[in-house]
Amino acid sequence: MLSLANIKNWRYLKPALLSFALLMLTPAQGEMTIHGSSNLDTLDYDVDNIHLQLTKLESRWQLSPFDSSLLVEKMRAKRLVITLRDTEKKADKSGLPERINLPFPVQIQQAEVVELVIVTPTETYTLNQVQFDLKADNKIIQLNYLRAATPYGQAQLQLNMQTARPFALTGEAIIKQASLDSSLPYDIKTQLAGDLNSINFELNPLLILQNNQLAIGQTAANDLIAANMQINGEIGLANDYPLTLVAHLTNLKPEKLGSYPVGLLNVDVEMHGDLGKQTGLQVQLLAKESYLQTDNAKQPLALAGNFVVIGNQINVIDLNANIASNIFKATGSLGAADSVLEWRADLPQLSTFGREFSGQAVASGSLAGTFENLALRLKLTAQKLQLPNKIQLEKLDGQATIMADTNGAVDAIFNADGLKVAQNPVMNAALSLQGTRVAHQLKLTANSQQKILPFQFETLLQGGLNGDTWQGFIQSLQLKGETPVTLQAPAKLSATLQDVTLGNAVLQLTKGRIEIDGLQAGRKGFVSQGKLSQLALDDIPPSVFTLPARLKGNPVFSGYWNINALESVNAQAQFKLDSGDLSLSDSTGVAKPLGLQNLSADLKVVNNQSDLMWLLDGTQLGHFDGHVKTILTRVESGFALMADAPLNISSNAQLNTLAWLPLSDSLADAQLDGVLSMILSADGTMQKPNLRGNAMGKNLQFILPSQGVALTDGTLQASFENDQLQIKEAVWKGGSGYLRTNGTLQLINQQALNLQPSIALNWVAEQFTVLSGADRLLVLNGAGKTTLADDLLTISGDFKVIKGLVGLPDDDVPTLADDVVVLGRTEIVNDDALKILLNNLRIDLGDDFTLRGRGLDAQLSGALTLVGLTQYLPHTEGTIRIKKGTYTAYGQVLNITRGVIAFTGPIDNPSLNIRAMRNAPSNNDSIIKSNAEASSNGDTVTGSNFSQTTSSALQNVNAGVEITGNGLNPAVKLVSEPNVTDTEKLSWLLLGRGTNQAGSSDFAMLSLAAGAVLSDENSLPLQTKLARAAGLDELSFGGADADTASLTFGKRLSSQLYLSYQKSVSGLLDVARLTFNITPRWALQAETGTESAVDALYTFSFK
Repeated sequence: MLSLANIKNWRYLKPALLSFALLMLTPAQGEMTIHGSSNLDTLDYDVDNIHLQLTKLESRWQLSPFDSSLLVEKMRAKRLVITLRDTEKKADKSGLPERINLPFPVQIQQAEVVELVIVTPTETYTLNQVQFDLKADNKIIQLNYLRAATPYGQAQLQLNMQTARPFALTGEAIIKQASLDSSLPYDIKTQLAGDLNSINFELNPLLILQNNQLAIGQTAANDLIAANMQINGEIGLANDYPLTLVAHLTNLKPEKLGSYPVGLLNVDVEMHGDLGKQTGLQVQLLAKESYLQTDNAKQPLALAGNFVVIGNQINVIDLNANIASNIFKATGSLGAADSVLEWRADLPQLSTFGREFSGQAVASGSLAGTFENLALRLKLTAQKLQLPNKIQLEKLDGQATIMADTNGAVDAIFNADGLKVAQNPVMNAALSLQGTRVAHQLKLTANSQQKILPFQFETLLQGGLNGDTWQGFIQSLQLKGETPVTLQAPAKLSATLQDVTLGNAVLQLTKGRIEIDGLQAGRKGFVSQGKLSQLALDDIPPSVFTLPARLKGNPVFSGYWNINALESVNAQAQFKLDSGDLSLSDSTGVAKPLGLQNLSADLKVVNNQSDLMWLLDGTQLGHFDGHVKTILTRVESGFALMADAPLNISSNAQLNTLAWLPLSDSLADAQLDGVLSMILSADGTMQKPNLRGNAMGKNLQFILPSQGVALTDGTLQASFENDQLQIKEAVWKGGSGYLRTNGTLQLINQQALNLQPSIALNWVAEQFTVLSGADRLLVLNGAGKTTLADDLLTISGDFKVIKGLVGLPDDDVPTLADDVVVLGRTEIVNDDALKILLNNLRIDLGDDFTLRGRGLDAQLSGALTLVGLTQYLPHTEGTIRIKKGTYTAYGQVLNITRGVIAFTGPIDNPSLNIRAMRNAPSNNDSIIKSNAEASSNGDTVTGSNFSQTTSSALQNVNAGVEITGNGLNPAVKLVSEPNVTDTEKLSWLLLGRGTNQAGSSDFAMLSLAAGAVLSDENSLPLQTKLARAAGLDELSFGGADADTASLTFGKRLSSQLYLSYQKSVSGLLDVARLTFNITPRWALQAETGTESAVDALYTFSFK
């Protein structure tokens, strides 16, 4: 990889090239001394301040006297040492000869030097497996190729060089490092031009993300390219080795490097100076036309920096960066014992860095000393953090100090409040570190006091740093919660930034234990051994696994593992039942043991060839065995199961019950059972397994009491053919009818092992009871088809409801308005991966469909046809009619005289034409006096036990409500026969009489009702909202002054019965009244409290 060290190594290119030319081409221009036998065991050659030593030279050559040329067909040397002596330079500081003179043309076809060593006065460089092909004459030297293994990777050089001073040259150099141990793999190609005084270089590599690892390469697919780089420069090979370099990093897209925000970065780097002087290299950084993308805007990113590189030191650092209101600054120096770099980051708007970030943070600190012995100080505070991988923190604060030197003190403490990772419980966590670099303690605690999954975790580590490796012990580890875990004794632990090694560790669970004999994980692979003993179901967290409700028992398991995944995978693992059994409760609650005799799984892997076997046996349960073979493949990230890996399967099942199968939490009360037999085999690949076999089931049942689902007496006949499950016939009984289906089910590989289900099923319902419960019933006839492909579920068909009942819940669950924001709550956006398409799905409600609840009791008829995706509200055609029905509101029963809901568009916006009427009483009883509280008002005359007024006859009025318009904009109005004013309509609707028969309490209730019927829900008066919230019909405040002020609550219990309560604000009045309307004119009123009486009321009305 191109670095300052690599650039400095160019100065050794000149003597190396000269050495090869002088050694292989001519004995002239120098003092030569040859020592050795005829087989040339040793060859020494001196040219000025260069000494060459070649050992074990073997060659095969041809010398042609006619054209005076030498052909070396093959040459091999064990070792070549080039020693550059530290002598005073001549007047000509370049140190170059005038010319390389050849006595005749030379061609070397195959040359190999096992080891090439370049020794300078200060450093030694070693190249291995050097191979080259060379052709030269008195004008030009052509190095067709030179390959070598270097500490920086595999290098390759192609060069053409003139033989006369200054030895003009052109060429190309490639260096490649693809080792798995490399933190940054690279493949760099450099164009060379110039001479042996100075060389110009140019390279245009790409920054790519390959196999989730950052790399530098020459070519890549467009979707893998994260940035383009262009580097140009010139390095002098004489004097103080001047260097000029200009680099452009363009089109850097952070989102292509991993979980980083979307953006664009363009950074220029300029470097100039002399490698041989103490003034060092001046480096400048500048970002241009750079930004990060937020939800609605591009936030400009500014970056500017300057520093000086002198050897292993970086001085005069001045770095500034900002984006939106986030600012980062760093000043100082690094690399020297007394150097200090101070930095600070103010990040009030973390959401700028991407959707996965939010909150505020402030961090500051310093780095001091040499790179090999840095000291560190850090202080951090943050609030309302949201980070990638679904990490949330309410508050984070802490500080850390790590002093230089081996015995430098270390001290750190961090506290995290309201920490939540994914769907795990909210916890508080703390980390503390105390001691020195070589001897310190690290303590980590976490706890959650939530009612769901409370726990307490604490661990203590003790050890220290030895170079770049942390070595020590896990002194203690304890988890208290639903499944306690305790470390029995200290366990040895060592770790680097890339590798972790754990010694013997024993974890005690609730009943069982886990013994880890050893564990190594890192760049080279994974190695671990251990065993399980006395493992019980109580040791498994309920959040991970729970038995179905009908299963109980106390089985005990054991197992072991021995895994070695380095160059290849070799492993053995076993899990088996030791003792115990499970019992199954039938529908009567009687428990029957499954009679478990054998439950085991064995895995063996030899040189990546894996072999998995399992066996399940029980006297009542049945038998289930299987055998799977395949091969793992080594990849850069470890080992993987490839799509073309061979796959062999043989399995046999004879299960007498399915009740033991675990179900999801949403089906907690479900009951699954039946008898299943299956034979399955495969001899293909993971992508195309070539499945064969058959499956048969009987007495299948699925019962979900909470939803009224009861599928019983099921049968199944299916076979595996061409990697498909062919369902020849599956039948379930529901009520007195049946549901039949047939079709295919297949798992298709869209990509490598990315299995996608494909389904094509035909359905036929015959008097089939889908739902049956106290508040729901659905019996169907009809036929349909379901297909699933490419995450699209298509449903079509024609179904008729034979008998239906839908009960609406009494009350809606309260919901927050759209403009309400709950602080601290994170919005979770579910990915709707599966789309549902209704394709001409027709549903006929039939002649016996009842909708009941929330005051509605109606029989419906009609049919609907739905087309479109459910997520976008499918297009709906059809009409639903209310054949007959009633609606109860304000204690009155309204007859629905007309009800038509017509659909010609989105399902949520039908046309409405509904009328509900309250029939007036007979002419003999023209007005019903329903609120006897009028007895206390001025329009009545009341005796001690009798009240009467004078009345004239009044015509009866049928009043009601009419709803028109559409679902999104309904229009509600009062109607009557004959037509009267809205006030009279409302009075007849609620009271059964006109307003001239209403008392003060009646008018209060009419006021509330008018607001409810005729007003917008969001514009209701406060008293209406309060009354509704309390479930009342009346809430009023009356009185002429403070002494007579009172508060009245009223509730109509039925059309004849009304209950009210009146409470004085400052006086002693405290009365509860119950009024019963016997006839339109007669009523009984009972009251108790400060006034207790029973009155008979007779009402006259004057018009």
